[in-house]
Order: sequence, then C-alpha cells, then structure tokens
Amino acid sequence: MKFLGHTGKMIVVGVLVIICWVASLFVLGVVSEREGRQSEAEAQVAEDWGRPQVVAGPVLVIPTTKSIANPHVPSVVTQQVLYILPKDLSIESEIKPEVRKRGIFSAPVYRTKLNFSGSFTPINFIELGVNANQVLWDKATLMIGLSDTRSVDATSAKFDGREIKFAPGAELWSVNGMGVHAPVYLIPGSGEHSFSFELDLSGSKGISFLPLGDVTKVSAQAPWGSPSFTGAFLPDTEELSKDNFSAVWQVSSLGRSYPSAWVGSGNGMINNEYSQALAASTFGVDLFREVTFYTLVSRTVKYAILFIALTFLAFYLFEVTSGIKIHPFQYILIGAALVLFYLLLLSISEHIGFGRSYLISSIMTLGLVTTYSASVLKARSRAWIVATILAILYAYLYAILQLEQFALLFGTLFLFVALAAVMYTTRKIEWYKELG
Repeated sequence: MKFLGHTGKMIVVGVLVIICWVASLFVLGVVSEREGRQSEAEAQVAEDWGRPQVVAGPVLVIPTTKSIANPHVPSVVTQQVLYILPKDLSIESEIKPEVRKRGIFSAPVYRTKLNFSGSFTPINFIELGVNANQVLWDKATLMIGLSDTRSVDATSAKFDGREIKFAPGAELWSVNGMGVHAPVYLIPGSGEHSFSFELDLSGSKGISFLPLGDVTKVSAQAPWGSPSFTGAFLPDTEELSKDNFSAVWQVSSLGRSYPSAWVGSGNGMINNEYSQALAASTFGVDLFREVTFYTLVSRTVKYAILFIALTFLAFYLFEVTSGIKIHPFQYILIGAALVLFYLLLLSISEHIGFGRSYLISSIMTLGLVTTYSASVLKARSRAWIVATILAILYAYLYAILQLEQFALLFGTLFLFVALAAVMYTTRKIEWYKELG
C-alpha cells in the first residue's frame, strides 16, 4: 500500500471497520434464534408443568327458569343463570417458585397455596328482574375458574360454616370450562353467606386474579427478586428485596366495568356480554427474569463497533508513527478475532452463565489478539499496548452492563475520554505527509 497516503489508508481502514462491524451484527441473529429456542422451551415446560394461572372466583352460579307467555302457543320455559359475585373477597397467595430445565434452557415455574375468604350479600331479585319462585335453589353452585387444573387440590372448604367438596369443572363460568365447583346449600330468602377454603395450584410464569368482590384484597409473596406486576391494577403496597417480594392489592368494584350480579344465558362467560370486561380487569404478578444472558449478549454486541474501531485505530497509529506496514488481510484477521468474542460469549453463557463466560471469552480473545499483534507490530511492547486497550475496553463494558440506569451516561463519558486520548496522541502527526 505504498501508493496510499494517510487519507487513502484511513479510507481503507474505515471500510474494514464497517465490514467487521457488519459481521458482528450477524451475531444478533444467532442471539435471536437462541432466544426463540428459549421461548419454545418455556412453552414446553409450561405445557408439562402448568400454564400461567388466571384465578376467576369464587362466584355463585344459580340456575333459574323463565316463562315466556304467548297467546297463540303454550308458554315457553327457558333456563337462565344468575351470576352472583362476592361482597368482599380476600385471597392470600404464597408462591414457591422453581426453575425447571429443558436441555440447556430453563423456565420459571411455581407452586402456590391460595387462601380464600369472603362473603356474598342477599340476592336482590327485583333489580335482576328475576322471579324468586323460579330460582332453582337446590342447584346453586360455588364455582372457580382456573387456567389449568392438572395439579389443583382443595382443602378446608366451608360455605356458611358447612363443609363443601369441590369437583372438577366450571362449565357455566370458565371460558374453557376449566376450574372447580362445589354444590352449596341455599335457603330461599336467606341473608349473607360466608365462605373460606384453600386451593393448591401449580403454574408457570405468573399468576393473575379477577377483582370480583365489591372490595377485593389480594396478597402475594415469594422468594423471587424480580417480579413484574401486570394487569389492570398495580399493588397498593409492595416490598422488594434482592431475593424476595411481597405485594398487596386492594381493588374496589368501582374500578371495573361489570356489575356484582347479572343474568346470563347459561352458556358460560365466553358468550356473556361481560366476558371482555372480565378479561380486561385481571391483575397479578409474573416471575420475571430481569436480565437474561441473551439480553446481556445483545447489549454487548451493540458495542462491537467501538471495540473494532479503537483497535484498528491503534494499529493504524502504529503504522503512522513507526512506519510498520500492516496488510488489510491482517486487519481482517484481527477483526475476525474481535467478532468471534461475541459468539464465544453466547455459546459459553448457555452453559455456565454470563459473568464467567465474559471473563473466559475476554481472556481467550485478548490472548489471541496479543499473540498475533506481537508478530504484526514487530514488537511485544506494541502488542502489550493493544492488549491494554482491549482489556480496558472489556472491563469498562462489563461495568457498563451492570449499570442499567447509568449505562448511557458512563458509555458517553468513556467515548469522550477515548476521543480525547486519540486527539492527544495524534496532535503532532503531519497528515499531509505521505506514508513512508
């Protein structure tokens, strides 16, 4: 490249930087593919262990008949269903999370014990437009809709102080018919009804609830340091620590868009006019994994242009200041080593985690680049300068990755310092002088 001056060589090096940077972006495609595999593994674990739970209940479901008078034909009797929501509802949830593996991938799952208590107010038949004499009291049922009932177990179930026994299914209440139900004894014209029971459930990813009470109070706690509160209502109080969380929701019926009682067709929530409103009112918590190593690897790749540009700049300055000739192919090999760092980081992280993988990948890349630089730059001292630059870059990048809120600030400050160092180093170079 004797025919090139400083400007021409800078253009060539700049093109090589872009080529190597584009190559590093292909790593993002690999990360995306592996994240897809992780999502598939989570779905498979959920299918085997239990899907995310949505707890819809309890609700009193009472069949009733209605006669439609017609002067030309005999009276037609149709069946309807009364849906009565609780006056007050309290649910205490103690979540015990686990991490299940599928190959090299993992997914959060949990077991939980739910303690229900509350009461129902007397039914106002006049407001509902129902004839109390046509209510089928002996078929009243307490129903709870669930997303997955493969591991459900009910204990200590009482209604008005009497023991009740849950059976599978909640066809008249749950969209998919899944849940549990228990026949209850109601006396016509009776007053307030109390209930209390426990449910043991298993699920994955998260758990959600419906605010069915006039006042609904839900508490949840788990040894999990990164919960994600989801749905229409956020907790009124929450306590977060590194390894635990607890949260309490208190939701008024004024915050939802469906009544405390209504008459339905008996075909279940899916055909009910309030089905969308019910689904939109859910709230709960997900066992969120704050930052996975795939996220960290993606963030690391985004800094590839900085590593490549500064390393190539160091080699170029050695050319300018010492008269060494470096072939474009040698630049490409150095760039390939820098890009390979990200694939090493991704592949090793899947087995031993991000922190140790970052250290191992950095050492491997530093060793390879330093050894090769000693030969290219014709001096070990120059190679150690390159190694020092890369070591500082890798160390600083790792620190930035740990500082989510201050990552932009510290990254910008580092770029400012790097620019200042380059300007100081090149302040006496005669750029119009041809390379010797």
